[in-house]
Amino acid sequence: DLNPHLFRTTDGGKTWTEIVSGIEKGASTNTIKEDPKRRGLLFAGTERTVWFSLDNGDHWHSLRLNLPGTSVRDLVVVNDDVAVGTHGRGFWILDDISTLRQWSERVASRDVVLFDPAVATRVRYSMYTDTPVPPDEPMAANPPDGAVIEYYLKNDVSKVTIEIVGEGIFPRVIRRFSSDDRFDPPQDDGNAPWYWFRPGSAPSNKAGLHRFVWDLHYARPTGQACSLPISATPRQTKCEPEGPWVHPGKYMIRFWVGEKGVGNPQHGAILTVRMDPRVKASAAALKQQYDLSMGLYDAHEASVAAQARISGLRSQLAERRSKASALGAAIDSLDARLVALAGATGGGRGGRGGGGAPASETFGSIASSVLGPLNVLQDADEQPVAAVVAGATERIKAFKAFKALEARWNAIVKTDLVALNARLKAAGAAEVTVSP
Repeated sequence: DLNPHLFRTTDGGKTWTEIVSGIEKGASTNTIKEDPKRRGLLFAGTERTVWFSLDNGDHWHSLRLNLPGTSVRDLVVVNDDVAVGTHGRGFWILDDISTLRQWSERVASRDVVLFDPAVATRVRYSMYTDTPVPPDEPMAANPPDGAVIEYYLKNDVSKVTIEIVGEGIFPRVIRRFSSDDRFDPPQDDGNAPWYWFRPGSAPSNKAGLHRFVWDLHYARPTGQACSLPISATPRQTKCEPEGPWVHPGKYMIRFWVGEKGVGNPQHGAILTVRMDPRVKASAAALKQQYDLSMGLYDAHEASVAAQARISGLRSQLAERRSKASALGAAIDSLDARLVALAGATGGGRGGRGGGGAPASETFGSIASSVLGPLNVLQDADEQPVAAVVAGATERIKAFKAFKALEARWNAIVKTDLVALNARLKAAGAAEVTVSP
């Protein structure tokens, strides 16, 4: 008899009821397990695939997804994953069944649902020690490296926005993702073929059940060129340098459909991030690493933003100079002062050293010199050594120089620029503006 047969008892074995409604015939059953967290959520393996039931076996649904059609001999639920063993000695894992645990007919009837996420583990993703294997080498995907955010849309919507927000009275928006985000497809870059790169991803605004993965990093340092690690992974290699890792703790996932928030009263769900349990560094060491990293990261981002404002103003001054030649000397004088503030535009990875202070600080020198110690701090989940702490602390002090540079910039905007705009207006030329 090759048909499925599963039986359930509710009276200690005195009576039994067959529970195979929905499972295809012609494939005998080999295993059945109950989810340890949601009572009545069952998983079964047959000679062809895996099935699940939300109502204690009354109705079954396929859980095959991308699993090959093969004999599933046993399965086990471990934390938030389902692992199956096949007759062909295959070992397959369905990552994160949090949504299955929360799914119901009531949930399916709602227009929009943001599911409570599983605990995310901060794990370093390097899976190879050298150049990636060739594309014709058989391989399967690794688990998602980060926080899995799942949501359901009953119908297509205009826009979906996801924000990751920190804790505190004035929580910081760590990342923002939108269905309007656009990415160029991966392309060959020098010796790196296109299939090395991880393509960009945006949350979907289409009807259905969706999974979006946040990699537990802040955004990449602005304006940095893409560099690949030697341990590249086909179709999953991210550009370096990356933004700092977030610190283990709790975060809010804010979720909007259009302008409407979804979820609890704060329009979202709580995400818990835990450290890789194999890491032996103390909580204090990880906090020190994080605080130093964020000090350097914020110094970089603020300096790059200041450079961008100055660059925008200089472009306007160059255009006005061509139309108001009588003001050329005044414009050139102001432009020279702006160049002294902005400094050189940085590039590359900023080195791996301590990053000493230059003789005269500019926004550019601050932006480029903080990346070296930031990269070193982010290289490993360990107690930063004294030399790195000293180098990072010295460069964080550059924020004092940043404040002085910012004061000079504000003085230019409030005094020199106002005077120049008055002269431009008198000369019949358009005034210049400064972005916030």
